[in-house]
Amino acid sequence: MRLPLPRGHWITLWRASARGEIGTYLNLVGSEGHVAFEALREDRALIDEEFADAGLSPPIWERTDKGASVALRWPAPLPWDGAAEDRQLAELQVAANQMVNSFRPRIERITTAIGA
Repeated sequence: MRLPLPRGHWITLWRASARGEIGTYLNLVGSEGHVAFEALREDRALIDEEFADAGLSPPIWERTDKGASVALRWPAPLPWDGAAEDRQLAELQVAANQMVNSFRPRIERITTAIGA
């Protein structure tokens, strides 16, 4: 599932049965993504605290040549029966809500400030 954010950035929710993992990530694309990533990192301690308050691990911050991401991932071993899928959905809902709450307003502010 993909949740759009300003300026072509987005949040993705995913499941990978082959790896037995689920997670979510904020994708920040191109040079604008690098600018947004650096600005967000200035709030990293506060963002990590927001995630902890929601019962989540601190996000993983990664920068590449093509952009940057902020991610959460956790084990989701097989088999994925109905109970496992219900649990995964609940975990992804909490993670998605926190990603949106922590990052959407900041990205809106950052893109407005840089005139993007």
